[in-house]
Amino acid sequence: MTNYNLNRQKETIHYRGRIIGGICCIALFCIIAWLVESGYTKGIDHAVQYFAYGTRNGVTDHLMVPITYMASRYFIIAVIAILLVLPATRTSFGVPLTISSALAMIPYKILKNTFARPRPNPSMWLVQEHGFSFPSGHSMNGLIFYAMAIFLIRRSDLSPYTKNVLTAVFALLIPLIGWTRLFCGVHYVSDVFGGWSAGLAWVLLVSCVFDRWGQRQIVKEKI
Repeated sequence: MTNYNLNRQKETIHYRGRIIGGICCIALFCIIAWLVESGYTKGIDHAVQYFAYGTRNGVTDHLMVPITYMASRYFIIAVIAILLVLPATRTSFGVPLTISSALAMIPYKILKNTFARPRPNPSMWLVQEHGFSFPSGHSMNGLIFYAMAIFLIRRSDLSPYTKNVLTAVFALLIPLIGWTRLFCGVHYVSDVFGGWSAGLAWVLLVSCVFDRWGQRQIVKEKI
């Protein structure tokens, strides 16, 4: 078998794994959604909710609240705008993150309005929010933005040290943002896991599209 055929085989397996993973995440989301709609998550939702409230104090409040805003649409738009303005990051980071984050708003809005789940008691909120609860938009969109950023960073020309540091920071932000939604009292734990499963499915499938597009660009340049 030639090197070309071996590389093509590896690429096929690579894509297949992500596609299967994306389908599994969609299935997981459907299971979580069914459990939420059926009321089976009430016990764990309230148990985790009260545990999160119990961790509040002057120190954690000042740490968690700023972190939750790192997945807000305004923060993400601001970061993407900077990446688009800078020539060095426009094509490699700005454009892919814009496309993946912007298009993700379509299924996100559809899911929010379809399930129309009320949020937890507003008297316990540490931040003001609007709209429905399931799935968690900050958890879903935060995972999409930071996981896609990791995907692009790993394929960039940055130094290995920079890649590893940024990957570690962004990978840590994803679960932290999910926890802050519980800490701030604006979501249930099932909302967060629903957002993560939908967001991960999006990243796995969209990353395949970007990989294919990138490979076609390389082939065109060689021709």
